[in-house]
Amino acid sequence: IIDTDTEFQFTIRNTGDTQPLEVSGFTLGGADQDHFTIVESPTTIAPDGVGVVKMTFNGLQQLGEFNATVSYTTNDPDEDDKSVIVSLRAVVPNPDGPLAHFRLDETSGIAAADSTGNGKEASYDDNAGSVTLGGAGLVDGLGTSAAFVGGGQLETSSGFPLDDYSVVLRFRANALGDVGAGDLLTIVGQGEATPDMALLLASGDLHWFGDPDAPNILFSTTGAPIEIGTVYHVAMIYDSATGTGRIILDGVEVASGDVPPSPSDGIFYAGAFGTSGALGFNGSIDDIQF
Repeated sequence: IIDTDTEFQFTIRNTGDTQPLEVSGFTLGGADQDHFTIVESPTTIAPDGVGVVKMTFNGLQQLGEFNATVSYTTNDPDEDDKSVIVSLRAVVPNPDGPLAHFRLDETSGIAAADSTGNGKEASYDDNAGSVTLGGAGLVDGLGTSAAFVGGGQLETSSGFPLDDYSVVLRFRANALGDVGAGDLLTIVGQGEATPDMALLLASGDLHWFGDPDAPNILFSTTGAPIEIGTVYHVAMIYDSATGTGRIILDGVEVASGDVPPSPSDGIFYAGAFGTSGALGFNGSIDDIQF
């Protein structure tokens, strides 16, 4: 990552139409202020005029989200406008890392944070079931996990590209589903009315669901490797060059098969599928990376 100064600016408007606005004391603050520099700032802004504060940002060979503030004072007669604080935010994504990483470490609220700094928005939705936050973490006991029951889910504001991808997470099931009875449980999936891709649990096996032209289970594990109450690390990996999908369970490839190309649209879900929370999972999920 090259140290590069990125220029940006913000404006200050004098909404008065008779007197100039005097501005001074421009000061950086906040946890990441060392990444920001004030290059140029105005001292006087004409009536009904605009002043420009020119700045630069430098990631200093670091990735993630950077937050700082710029404070300044004015001679505005309104006491509320004499001291002003402007919030600054910059993001340096990791080009080689995940597009999104949901640690599911929230203990309240509906927002699910993306720790990559890429700004992927996600939220929890109970639907007709429930999402319980703050459970014991499934990654060596670190952080917390989220429990999904009866249609409760995590959903993103938009989908991910499905040309080449991997989805990695940890889960613990409280129910195993039943293929014969059509009791399919969604661990993760993406699509609109039906999944363009999904990893399902049923009868103790993992099933890769896909094919937008004829949605169905494309291939599955055998021997029912999933047991109630056990934590598993699972990955579903798609290679567009070979048209092949693979399911990796605790570091071992347990199933593979042909996977047709899928459109990169729809919404990404975990714990259930679709806005109504269909095919709801019953158990805990943690540390989702796409």
